[in-house]
Amino acid sequence: MINDLKSILLKPSEEVDVFIKIFESWVTKLPSISGPVNLHIPTSFKDKSLEVESYFVDKSIWNVHITFHDDKRFVFFTDQFIAEFSPQEFVDNCEQYLINNHCFSPDKVNEICEQARHYLVEKMFETHSLDMNNSVLASPEDL
Repeated sequence: MINDLKSILLKPSEEVDVFIKIFESWVTKLPSISGPVNLHIPTSFKDKSLEVESYFVDKSIWNVHITFHDDKRFVFFTDQFIAEFSPQEFVDNCEQYLINNHCFSPDKVNEICEQARHYLVEKMFETHSLDMNNSVLASPEDL
């Protein structure tokens, strides 16, 4: 279950929009940018390079140099400032927080499962009632 959760948490880090929000969060906190902004982006983004580059062309207020690297971290830097974002480190920290707060205890897992079960039953009844309203029943056995 923990590995599934980690996979779910890592998935957004593969999206260009998430990368751009992380970058914007960093760059807007800088007092000023005197030179180019250098971005070292995971090679997994290479197939999305047009999308990434078009964002920076549209935001031509920054002189941006993009380099793809084999690491999974995102590194942004200027001549004065540097920032690094590691999706894996973020997910590992989330995992540790959840473990430390007993979010994976049997009681907590049972509580989550029970909530999911109630939700599924509710959705099934909604779907079943829609199906019944849209069909002609010949006998009670058709239910």
